[in-house]
Amino acid sequence: MAGTTRLAWRNLGRNRRRTLITATGLVLGTMLCVATYGLMDGMLLSMVDALTRFELGHMQAHHPRYLERRTLELTLPSAERLAVGLEKDAQVIAAAPRVHGFALASKGRTSRGVQLLGIDPAKERKVTALHEQLKEGAFVEDAPTPWPAGRKLNARELAKDRELTDNAEKRVLDELDGLEGLDDAKPAKRTKAPSGAPPSALSKLDAGDLRRESLKLAASLSPPPKRPPRVVIGRSLARTLRAKVGDTLFWVGSAINGGSAEVTVRVHGVLATGTEAYDRRAYLHIRDLQRFIRLDEGRVHELALRLRDSAQAKRVAARLRRELDADVTCASELSDHRCSGALLQSWDEIRPDMRAMIDISRASSMVMVIIVLFIAVLGVVNTMLMAVFERTRELGVLKAIGMKAGRILRLIIVETVLLAFVAAVIGTALGLALDLVLMQVGIDLTGLTSTSMAGIAIDPVLRAAITAEGLLVPAAVLVVGSLFASLYPAIRAARLRPAVGMRDL
Repeated sequence: MAGTTRLAWRNLGRNRRRTLITATGLVLGTMLCVATYGLMDGMLLSMVDALTRFELGHMQAHHPRYLERRTLELTLPSAERLAVGLEKDAQVIAAAPRVHGFALASKGRTSRGVQLLGIDPAKERKVTALHEQLKEGAFVEDAPTPWPAGRKLNARELAKDRELTDNAEKRVLDELDGLEGLDDAKPAKRTKAPSGAPPSALSKLDAGDLRRESLKLAASLSPPPKRPPRVVIGRSLARTLRAKVGDTLFWVGSAINGGSAEVTVRVHGVLATGTEAYDRRAYLHIRDLQRFIRLDEGRVHELALRLRDSAQAKRVAARLRRELDADVTCASELSDHRCSGALLQSWDEIRPDMRAMIDISRASSMVMVIIVLFIAVLGVVNTMLMAVFERTRELGVLKAIGMKAGRILRLIIVETVLLAFVAAVIGTALGLALDLVLMQVGIDLTGLTSTSMAGIAIDPVLRAAITAEGLLVPAAVLVVGSLFASLYPAIRAARLRPAVGMRDL
């Protein structure tokens, strides 16, 4: 085999100009594929980085049914104990608790529905980079807002609460009975007034008075904070509400018990991630949001985790599920509360759409590599066919003196693969050098195209990323493609009859 390799190398030098032209085409094709692969990997990594650094983290834990329904009462079972167990793992850097909520935020005559995210600022800094995206003001304060302790309603207040409810129900039924077109309908069944205070004491109140009485009872259950909680809002929300640092916003939302909740908050900072969904949110201390929606302290909807190696997220999630016995079991498909365990998932399990997009993008890169190198390999076929035609007499003599067809076949194949291998090494080296330049300089696409993919912001300066796949795949495709391309000229040379090859001697 060594003799065949030396002979093949010498044959490549017989027509150096043709060999150089063919090798140059292969080198340029490989270099282009490596560089393009690097840019595609860089763009995908930028998108995944934005997704994990500003929201998901590398892993998350939820109540088994939370991601399906996202209701306030579906909190994570034994969240504190689970967080401690997760942080003991060598791969886990930190775990940050979160609470989700919703509210209608208003400033003056402008209002907007807002997704609320309650965070522990100290722990959130270890998991995400939200604090690095601050554009104005300051981030969420480490200490929560002082809230007075709530108390249970006494018997008199409970009776008043029932009467307010019955009175509101009566008003609604009266309005329905008074609607046009309902004259022939049967009157709605009246609810009996509760015992205690006479019904007339509250029935004379207008809607505004009823609301104020209801708010007094709500304030007893959950008193308002001593000062407006400090919140950080996204830039898109700030533009919609025309709010700036120092302004106050009024929030109306739903509490965990189904009642209404309202609070006045003060804008403490404005952040901009570039992702519209994140920039329409409001961020506040987790304890403040728990008090706002009347969720008990310690109950959270989510744990977000950061790992040392994001590429191992799916594998680590599967291992931790086994080690922490966090497998999900639900006693009933209809009950949300008869579940044990936690739903522990990696970021790509939570967002399968993003994983599918990444897989499609990588498949597109592979197709591009195959097309470009297929065109380059056509030049290899042409070169080797020309070499066989030029050496017809030589091959005829070799067969006449006893060289077997199999050795001639191997000679042409080795010659082709050797040419492709050298070109692949040089092309990969040049592509790597180009990737290193693109990692530092990048390609600025600002103003030319959108800076987001699937709603996730990416850096407008496109930078390459160096991966083993990006370096090895183009080289492997070139060598394997050249191997198959050499079969036709090699078989043609092996089948050459000595008499045909020697007739021009």
